[in-house]
Formats: sequence, C-alpha cells, structure tokens
Amino acid sequence: MKKIINILFLIIFAVSILGCNNSDTYSYKVNVEAKKYYDKAKKEYKKSQFKRAIITLTKAIRLDPKNAKLYTKRGDCYRKIRKAQKAIKDYDIAIKYNKSSARAYYHRGTLKIILGKKDDGCLDVKKSKSLAYIPANNYYKEHCE
Repeated sequence: MKKIINILFLIIFAVSILGCNNSDTYSYKVNVEAKKYYDKAKKEYKKSQFKRAIITLTKAIRLDPKNAKLYTKRGDCYRKIRKAQKAIKDYDIAIKYNKSSARAYYHRGTLKIILGKKDDGCLDVKKSKSLAYIPANNYYKEHCE
C-alpha cells in the first residue's frame, strides 16, 4: 500500500511540475509585455495623457485579458475624461477578475452615486471600505450615511 501511495505521489508531483513549466513560461512572456504597456500607461496617466493611456492599456489588455489591474487603470482614465459608463464597464470587469479590488469598487461606487444610483453606489463604496480602502471611509460618511 505504501508503494502505491509513493508512486501516486511521484506521478502527481511530476505532472504538476511539467504542467506548470509549460504554461507559466507562456503566460510569463505575455505578462512581461503587458507590464511594459502598463508601465507606459502609468507614465502617460501621470502626465494627464488619459486618451493615450487608454490606447496603451487596451494593448496591454489584449495581451493579458484577465488582469484586473489593467481594467482598473483604464477605468481610471475613462473617469478622468468623464466617460462614466465606459469607466464603470471597466471597473465591472476588474471586479469580475479580482473580487478584492477595493479601488475598482470605490470608483465604480462614486460614479454610480454621481449618476444618481445612490443605493448601488453606496454598496460599492461600503464594499471598498470593508476591503480597507482608506478614501472610502470619508466618502461613505459624507454620501451614504
């Protein structure tokens, strides 16, 4: 019985190592390229070049379509150029891929409140607050209590 367990363990271990090496190598290459675009977009964002940053982040998203951080940052850009619906859509996707994205909940919530959807917005801000996003504390007190 011990021999069978040892053999099964070795097989599982070998499969996990072989499987991880192939897929990790591929995703690592994609993520490196996406990170380059993300870093470029952050610089554009700091220079208030929001439309350029949107284009750059869209390229990064094509390379890494499940990266919540990319959608959050692009949502931030849309928010800055007053494209609330597009920003909310990106925050929705960010939250889909990362349920703990406090910033995405916060900004989606504040936009919903601005658009007159106070109850939904306050739920998002409250969720952000529960995820320890500091700006959510004061905003929640001022707009939701």
